[in-house]
Amino acid sequence: MKHGFFTLFIAIMGGFMSSITVLNADIASSAFHHYPDSSLVRQTVVISIPGGPAFVPIDHQGVCAMLASILDEGPQGMTKKDYLETLFLYSANVSFGGSERQFQIVIEVLPDHFDDVLNLVQSVLDRPKFDQSIFNDTKTRLLHNRKLMNNNMRAVTFYAATRLAFNYHPSVLDGTGSVASIDSLTLPLIEQFYPKLVQLESATIWSAGPMNADRVERQFNRVFKLKPVRQPIRFDTPKWALSNDRLSVIIVDKPEATDHQVLYMYPMKSLINDDREFHGRVAHMLYGGGLTGALGNELRENRGLTYHIGSSLSPRLPYWRIYSFASDDQLLGLLTGIDDVTGQFVTHQESETELDFAKMELISNFRMATELTLSRLGIQLRSMLYGRDLDFVDQFESNVHSVELADIMAYKQQFLKRNVGMLLMMGDQKKLIPLLSSYGISSQDIVVTQISEIL
Repeated sequence: MKHGFFTLFIAIMGGFMSSITVLNADIASSAFHHYPDSSLVRQTVVISIPGGPAFVPIDHQGVCAMLASILDEGPQGMTKKDYLETLFLYSANVSFGGSERQFQIVIEVLPDHFDDVLNLVQSVLDRPKFDQSIFNDTKTRLLHNRKLMNNNMRAVTFYAATRLAFNYHPSVLDGTGSVASIDSLTLPLIEQFYPKLVQLESATIWSAGPMNADRVERQFNRVFKLKPVRQPIRFDTPKWALSNDRLSVIIVDKPEATDHQVLYMYPMKSLINDDREFHGRVAHMLYGGGLTGALGNELRENRGLTYHIGSSLSPRLPYWRIYSFASDDQLLGLLTGIDDVTGQFVTHQESETELDFAKMELISNFRMATELTLSRLGIQLRSMLYGRDLDFVDQFESNVHSVELADIMAYKQQFLKRNVGMLLMMGDQKKLIPLLSSYGISSQDIVVTQISEIL
């Protein structure tokens, strides 16, 4: 078994990615995207500022969460109580936050108070409360919450997976940050990053509601004085950072654990703006979609090895995955069962009935995911950030309906290959290493890391 995982994967400290250089997604500057909907009572606006956590070094990823919490306090010269009461009187919600490739400002407000709330948001951005006592209280709260997250094995597994598989590439960073990264924060550091993270001149504005598009754009330009930038911000597609000729096996040690997390990840060609993405979405519904997919039906319903198992095609990054968990006595059966089901699935010819059911389920899930205005806008802007065609949401259902049985078989044979990838497990290494040996994986091929080593 191999230790020292930290030094094996981290070669990106210090001056890590002070700027983004790149390839696949041009981000239009100061662009407005308006979706009129007279059935809505409130106007929902998302200001998406490209960059966010991607502009922050890995050892300071907590900057975005800290900055968002400080901005949520309201502007200098107004108490937090008065700020929240003002929003309440305007029937408005305002929030700030960082996620992959962006820093966001979200506004939900009645049209009659739209101008007032824009002015209030501008005052927050002009006069943020960079106050030491507020910073200290916020840091204590963020550290407490982040330490609690480390007790959630599923959350740690997913947090670690993309970071390790893509070697902490900027596009996989979401601003969550490790305990150490939050602990390293200082108020001067937050002030240093603030102007880089909140560059309104490069923002895109996503709006939906009863207001006229011209009024939305006119008011934004008046309040925020948006100006076009000379160069669009661009992002590259992260590359697989682990072995290209075998399965990399990693254990995140959790002593005394009795349940163990299992996450397989497999690199593949990016299918963004490729018809085969929808072939893959339907194929994974058949393979690992809930209780009715091949994995869930066999390993949960028939064999009783786990409460949950599923597979999915990443909507943004170039990989697909299988996720599950199992107790000590069921884990070996789960691993061999995944192999059995996958082998059968790749050669199985589905019926038209099975295909139609998978399409119906996929469309139903997507409708629920886009039912709320804010959720729909979120999917729209993430589509843009990852280089998708802007009609992705509108064309989703027709693209799903166009998938045929031959497309499913071709996708399975081309992409459902498991010889190269990562098996990330979280659990007690003293139990997992002997079990993996029984599964056919030598202890010499296993890397063991601790939660504290994952940045």
